[in-house]
Amino acid sequence: MGFLAKADVPLSVSITTCSTLLAPIMMPFIVWGLAGQWVEVSFMAMAMTVMKVILVPLILGLLTHRLMGEKHIASLSKVLVLVSAFGVLVIVGGVIAINGAKILDMGIFIILMVLLHNLGGFLIGYFVTGKLGLGKKQQHSVTLEVGMQNDALAISLVSVFFAPAVAIPAAVGAAIHQVTGSILAGIFARHMDAHETKEKAKAQAETLMEAVPGSH
Repeated sequence: MGFLAKADVPLSVSITTCSTLLAPIMMPFIVWGLAGQWVEVSFMAMAMTVMKVILVPLILGLLTHRLMGEKHIASLSKVLVLVSAFGVLVIVGGVIAINGAKILDMGIFIILMVLLHNLGGFLIGYFVTGKLGLGKKQQHSVTLEVGMQNDALAISLVSVFFAPAVAIPAAVGAAIHQVTGSILAGIFARHMDAHETKEKAKAQAETLMEAVPGSH
């Protein structure tokens, strides 16, 4: 989504990497804080799951990028984004197929909760980074990172360490995030196009002013 939004993709990857590395440490504490119950989870087992789901593909992607070069990667980027999206949809489809009846029972409630969590994250990410004075690309990256969660990782972790039903919010979230994230990425991309056009026009005007004798 950061790529489609023309945001700061390296920043997005860095944030994802840091949050992924912290997941095995933070997850038991988060469960304890929200549910009031300490869950014994093997740190090494969870760390291995995180590595297989996120870090190994990330490292392979970075190596491929370096070996193939920017020119070839740019031509494959749109196809690779579709492959990535398809992979997430396959995971989500499997979870929904297993828990379809429970999702229907929960109905609109779980959809509203996930949507509130998603849109609230977008708003917090956008306004906080705006107050901090970050550049537009960085602001857009952080907004997408805060609002869109790594549902594939969440599904993988809870499916291994908890009951399958625990993965339902992540499955619903993945579907919602694809829609809201795509819409927001489109808005950000158009905003960046307009911003770049404005900056180019400003630069051209300054160049013309400097070229005119006596303009200073």
